[in-house]
Amino acid sequence: MSLRDEICIATGIGLSEFARIENSAPVRYKSFSIAKKSGDYRIIAQPSRELKIIQRWICENYLASFPVHNAAYAYRLGRGISHNARVHAGSRYILKIDFKDFFHSITPNDLFVRIKLANKDLSKADKRTLSQCLFWGKGVNMPLCLSIGAPSSPMLSNIVMFDFDERIARICKDKGVKYTRYADDITVSSEGIDELLFVERGIRETVKNSKNPKIEINEDKSRRFGPGQRKLVTGLNLTSEGGVSIGRGRKRKIHSMMNSAKYGILPDHDIGMLKGLIAFSISCDDDLVTLLRKKYGSDVVDRILSFKVPSRRR
Repeated sequence: MSLRDEICIATGIGLSEFARIENSAPVRYKSFSIAKKSGDYRIIAQPSRELKIIQRWICENYLASFPVHNAAYAYRLGRGISHNARVHAGSRYILKIDFKDFFHSITPNDLFVRIKLANKDLSKADKRTLSQCLFWGKGVNMPLCLSIGAPSSPMLSNIVMFDFDERIARICKDKGVKYTRYADDITVSSEGIDELLFVERGIRETVKNSKNPKIEINEDKSRRFGPGQRKLVTGLNLTSEGGVSIGRGRKRKIHSMMNSAKYGILPDHDIGMLKGLIAFSISCDDDLVTLLRKKYGSDVVDRILSFKVPSRRR
């Protein structure tokens, strides 16, 4: 049975309807831009409702069987930014390396190479279904790359990066160095600078020789940190005591907004922001909500945590 037939049976999509969706899938995305801190824009491309159903089925019933390296921390159940940061807590030296246009660098052929390495059979029809339904066309009716916004892109990126993660993890293990990857954000930590520099050369050589996917280092966002310098990993501070913190700036912001909320002068649009800040902070500080309840009152905390962010009008 073809992959197309399995999807149709499981989802209730008719064969003719599936063929129509598959043929135009690379353009069935709604795109918009989000401003980044650097001043550039991140392009988000969300697939249509029907295409999302297909992508989720492929993730759960086909892609889920592919291995993901233990060094990969993004988009995995039970792991998050705090888990990624804690791996490197207490290390004297940190290396941060970022990739340019990570999702847009991953192509259908990168997936097919990984499928071949996994010794999985793939018919021509199945190959077309995966290519058409999982990859964005950037405005044209041809599958070109992964999109930021598709439910299948996170899992696909981890699958495609398995061999890369394995190579870097092996280099790091030989030198007693810690390595994690959070999507396009690589973090390496060590006790000695020589080991860190050795691994950095290995990463740069591996990136240079990588063909599937063809990735490129973003030099503007890649740097080293040593003793006495502020170390930031996936948005969290590594403290000198070997812990992880959200940072003084975020703490001050939370307390300032909580105080306004207590006296009923925090606007609704800021309550949504405060709720997000608290959720982010809980990932590395389990006692935060208890502290906030004690200082500002449980009724205020409950009102913020139960706040429903108004949906945007289309």
